[in-house]
Amino acid sequence: MRIGYQPSTHHAAEVITMDKGWWLAGLKPYGVDAIQEHQFPTGPPEMPPMLAGDLDIDYVGIDPPITAIA
Repeated sequence: MRIGYQPSTHHAAEVITMDKGWWLAGLKPYGVDAIQEHQFPTGPPEMPPMLAGDLDIDYVGIDPPITAIA
């Protein structure tokens, strides 16, 4: 599984979940055996990999995806 996020307090849930190993523990029963994190400085640079299918989960605000899809 590939997760995009930004290193900010807004994305603390992703950072803590990864640090504690909860992503992998919770997703192993569904066949996920590895997690890859991809860090981005802001939301807009996350959009090309998200739209290309290079990220499975993307922590981002509402504006970047709406703009990218439009």
